[in-house]
Amino acid sequence: MKDELFLRGENVPMTKEAVRALALSKLELHRASHLIDVGAGTGSVSIEAALQFPSLQVTAIERNPAA
Repeated sequence: MKDELFLRGENVPMTKEAVRALALSKLELHRASHLIDVGAGTGSVSIEAALQFPSLQVTAIERNPAA
């Protein structure tokens, strides 16, 4: 997904598109049933994982309400 599709607050970092693509490919989620994203920030990794793997149960945890 393009970075511009994600909403985020000021000073909230986001995992960039190329990094998300690489990370998701390395995680080999096609074999997984659950992904827990601790420190999810904007949730860009979790959202993209959920879209790529519809049967994957995704849990995103973020303590910063601005994210």
